Amino acid sequence: VCWNSCGTCGVTATDGDITFKVDMNEYGLAAGDIAYVNGSFNGWCGTCNPMDDSDGDGVWELTIPDLPLGTIEYKFTVNGWTVEETLTEGDPCTSTIDGFTNRTLDITGDRVLDVVCWNSCNACGITSTEGDITFRVDMNEYGLAAGDIVYVNGSFNGWCGGCNPLDDSDGDGVWEVTIPDLPTGTIEYKFTVNEWTVEEIFEPGGSCTSTISGFTNRTLEVTGDQVLDVVCWNSCDACGVTTPTADITFRVDMNEFGLIAGDIVYLNSSFLGWCGTCAPMDDSDGDGVWELMIPDLGLGVIEYKFTINGWAVEETFTEGDPCTSTIDGFTNRTLEITGDQVLDAVCWNSCEACVPTPTGDITFRVDMTDYGLAAGDIVYVNGSFNSWCGTCAPMDDSDGDNVWELTINDMDFGTVEYKFTINGWSAEEELEDGASCTSTIDGFTNRTLEIAGDQVLDAVCWNSCEACVSSGIEDLESINSFEISPNPASETVYVQLSAQGNPTGTISIVDALGRTVSIDRYEFGMNTTTSIDVSQLTSGIYFVVLQTEEGIASQKLLVE
Repeated sequence: VCWNSCGTCGVTATDGDITFKVDMNEYGLAAGDIAYVNGSFNGWCGTCNPMDDSDGDGVWELTIPDLPLGTIEYKFTVNGWTVEETLTEGDPCTSTIDGFTNRTLDITGDRVLDVVCWNSCNACGITSTEGDITFRVDMNEYGLAAGDIVYVNGSFNGWCGGCNPLDDSDGDGVWEVTIPDLPTGTIEYKFTVNEWTVEEIFEPGGSCTSTISGFTNRTLEVTGDQVLDVVCWNSCDACGVTTPTADITFRVDMNEFGLIAGDIVYLNSSFLGWCGTCAPMDDSDGDGVWELMIPDLGLGVIEYKFTINGWAVEETFTEGDPCTSTIDGFTNRTLEITGDQVLDAVCWNSCEACVPTPTGDITFRVDMTDYGLAAGDIVYVNGSFNSWCGTCAPMDDSDGDNVWELTINDMDFGTVEYKFTINGWSAEEELEDGASCTSTIDGFTNRTLEIAGDQVLDAVCWNSCEACVSSGIEDLESINSFEISPNPASETVYVQLSAQGNPTGTISIVDALGRTVSIDRYEFGMNTTTSIDVSQLTSGIYFVVLQTEEGIASQKLLVE
């Protein structure tokens, strides 16, 4: 076999061959009787798995091959279901599920089970370890009425109601009963009056209680004969003695988790029996920190964790985290309770407080002067930060200067992608791969920005990394003026300057991304016309930029 394995190295078991054996020598089978094994693995079928005692030693056997790994329930029967074992709840080889007590087995591979006696967890002739337990409760502070009777009800008697009355024949107010032969192991119990007319009610977390499946009861580990200390009704202590307790406020910061509407955070813990939804926390102030105060917790060590919607989502810790302990393979938060305490708010799945993500307020600006918006058009900013949502981030040009703006607050530090669009996604920028303000990711070219603090971005021209050429440029109305024709043009464009004197200057052709594609120097005379070849330019929007000693101006040119 492989180290730490039941199988050959490299081979993982998926099933097991199980040999069941039961000793029927103390039962007294009649001639023709047959012992069977019935269980969850065969649908409790009755007669489909007969056992064999061909050697006549009274030990009946059966090997069932290829049982799937996992836990099964089973019992032995005679002649199908004519007679069946009646096992006691709490016996060490059994579990009680849905009111039925059966043998249980965890299948991890092939196994030959030990021979057990009919109706027992042990071999014939061996008696299970048991204990005679004397239960005692002081009712002096309760105020029983004449004729009232105190009972003990627990997992060992099926919470039967009136089957285990206590006695106070000496009239001292302390009621007691000894129940013999309780199997070793853990039991739950509580005291009641007049069967179930009145019962003890405990808060979770008491030193003598456990909360299992939402029910808080006294618990006891039976290890042998025991006379229990006298306790006061509804208390873990003698009457007049109070065990120190503490009020603990649990707090968890969920701001980094991303709860959705309707989600509820819960506290689950050892003192609540990991009950799921019995301890909902509160965030009525909406600050993302959920809280719950549990009163009167017994002093000592507790385990706990935070969960969402019962057990839909739970914290998952790494063994060794400083606020945790790993017990029986489970890693949970632990706390030593020594007095009242309001715990620091910890981040979900962390031993520390949440560290706020640094953010910046970013003002986006785009100059639409050269686009030619129609009446009613609205410019939007869409990006990775708003899931390219379309119309959720409208920009504003209330001052009518054609520069549209929007400030988005509290953007997380880091790189974002974005672009400007019109009327949602009716029109969008078509940015050039490799431009200085863009990145191309997964085939999409968008503007990119590294956010490291508050920032008011420069106004850029639509579809450009630069400011619009015409932005902030005079029209030469007072210093120079010029005309271009034809417009649109495909071969030659003519530039005519009206000026005083004979100024010297340059004529440049600039594309929509702000790149100069042609530049020439000219001496202008009054009403001089200059021709420029544009036949080599690709179709699109360009700007004819005229610069003289008097100033600079531009006009849009459409090249077909």
